Parts: sequence; C-alpha cells; structure tokens
Amino acid sequence: MASKISRPINPLADPATPKKRKPRMDLLTPEDMQRITEEARAKIEAEAKFEAEEAFLAQEKERLRRETNPLPEEQTRPFTIDLPVSADRIVLDGRAYMHGHTYDVTKAVADVLNEQVQNLVRHEREVTSGNDYRNTFRKARNLVLSARDL
Repeated sequence: MASKISRPINPLADPATPKKRKPRMDLLTPEDMQRITEEARAKIEAEAKFEAEEAFLAQEKERLRRETNPLPEEQTRPFTIDLPVSADRIVLDGRAYMHGHTYDVTKAVADVLNEQVQNLVRHEREVTSGNDYRNTFRKARNLVLSARDL
C-alpha cells in the first residue's frame, strides 16, 4: 500500500478508457444547423418559462400564506388621527395622515403615529401653559441671592 506521500496529487487517467473524439461539424448541412438552432431556442425558452412559472408559484404561495395566516406585525388595525390645533397632519414615509381620519395601519406604523400624536399634544401643552416638560423631573433648587454672596 502506498503512503500518502508517495501517492500522486491528481489521479492518472486510466489508459484503458478511450478519449472522446471531437464531433465533426462539417457533416451538418446549413438546413440541419438552422433546424437545430431553432430546437435549442425552443428548449431554452421552455426552460426560462418553467423557471418563471416556478418563481411565480413560490411568490403566490407566500402571498396566500401571508393572507390566510398573517404575522402579528403584518396585521392591520384602525387608527384615528386626533391632533391638537397646531397641526393638521402627520407625514410618515411620504404619506400624509390627516386629522380626524381613520386609517388601517400595521402595529409598527400605529406605534409611530401614536408617539407623534403624544409629542404634538405635549408640545401644545407646553406652548399654551408656559411649562416646559423637560423641567418636570428636575430637582427644585432654592437659590437665595443676597448682597453678601456677590
């Protein structure tokens, strides 16, 4: 038995197997070549059509699967836009959501719209009341200025 070191890296071809001969294209007439070309074109078109049908079938199966059993984040829910006086719309991803209208949106879009509505309401309260929301959680400081501190 030969060791790993003495074995050749590429196995040698078996001399008993005959080599393939190159086909003789000069035997084909121009009409034969034309006919074979048309057959090849038809087979390629049939393969392309089959691949397209398989891809479309996979897309349709996925679409129908999503329609019948949608994921929780893909389910839509109604959301009514209720904005303060200072705003009439919220624009999200290039789509305008107008005050007073109800839209069917996904949970992610509803969360963003709800946050935007809350921010607008908070801003409206700050502007009308004069209170700054950022000062709500700050510790009160009793500063006394006198002439002695100067």
